[in-house]
Amino acid sequence: MNEFIQNGERIISDKIIEAHNNGNSIAVISGNYEIADTVLIPSDTTLILRDCHLRMKDGTFCQMFRNMNAENDGMTDYNIHICGE
Repeated sequence: MNEFIQNGERIISDKIIEAHNNGNSIAVISGNYEIADTVLIPSDTTLILRDCHLRMKDGTFCQMFRNMNAENDGMTDYNIHICGE
């Protein structure tokens, strides 16, 4: 198997932020990533995992993905999609 890119959570988060900053709600991720922390996904986001392999870093105990406001009382995220291609 191919090597995994470290800090995948940061790379994926940056792609999501970049998409939103460019007025786009779709972020496309490709490659092999090791995830060490939860990727927070804001409302109105479609994350497309294209030819992508994600693995949790050894010793990591967290969710791979979570909506951004899951732990904020009274706040709700909506329109979040994660699709594999």
